[in-house]
Amino acid sequence: MSGIVRFFHILSAAVWVGGLITLGVLVGALRRSGVQREDLRTMANSFRGLWWMATVVAVATGVIGLWQSGGLPADDTGYAQRLIVKLALIGLAIALAVGHTMIARTASAATRGLVQSANLIVGIAVIAAAVWL
Repeated sequence: MSGIVRFFHILSAAVWVGGLITLGVLVGALRRSGVQREDLRTMANSFRGLWWMATVVAVATGVIGLWQSGGLPADDTGYAQRLIVKLALIGLAIALAVGHTMIARTASAATRGLVQSANLIVGIAVIAAAVWL
């Protein structure tokens, strides 16, 4: 992966996972201070656009990086197996984000928090998988 592609790949992952951590801390603190749910929703909606943009950039730069390195590695290599784990985690994170968006207006705070926590844990696991590569 070229330096510029790697830079944007890492930057987008940092925005994605770092944003989830920041949002999680802020939502908890703001809820305890009595901020209205509608205000929290506005904040979350603002973050959602940034999250999707970071996700698209991370996926696009990952694909470009694979292409620059000659494509997918042979199935029997350890690298290929670790890459599959990372890609599966990314797919799960995207599915959780879509699921959260679908339930955000109707689910209980506990359910929303559970999905948000799962997405954060999976995001951190994606970073761990990337380091493992």
